Amino acid sequence: MVQRITIRYDDQPWEGLVTEIEHPVHFMYHILFEDGYENIFFTDPETDRWIEQDIGESQVAQLVGEELTRMMPASQKRGCLAINWFYGSFQEKLVHFGYHRYNLDEFIVFEIFAPNKRFLYTLVKLKKDHWKVFRLANAEWSGDSCLDSDLPYILEKYVLSCKPGNLY
Repeated sequence: MVQRITIRYDDQPWEGLVTEIEHPVHFMYHILFEDGYENIFFTDPETDRWIEQDIGESQVAQLVGEELTRMMPASQKRGCLAINWFYGSFQEKLVHFGYHRYNLDEFIVFEIFAPNKRFLYTLVKLKKDHWKVFRLANAEWSGDSCLDSDLPYILEKYVLSCKPGNLY
């Protein structure tokens, strides 16, 4: 459903068309403003602040977020996630990603985030040396495909084999 939004930016009203992008982790919206500017705005899963895609936290993101949050029913609000950030090198490549780890029955689950804090996919360790990636259907954003093949090895070496207190 498309809605209209009005924010005050630089002491001027700025109107736009809002289209929700369904997402399991973020509140996410595409906004096309009257002057032709458009971007995707989503919530930071760690802080619940609003982010403008490829820009980060901005005044426009804050204003858009305040208005979108005001328009949302209270029952829709989500909590924040504890995300660990990995910065390092693996096989002579620089690697940067975030992960939220939890157990689901006997499986180890990692929700993987890009450096801009956007959710990429869920990676599940099913059994020894067997991992499965779960992506959002019709997701336009897939992240770094080079990271996909390396991620199970990185998680095994630097996260799962570490003692508490030695995590990246």
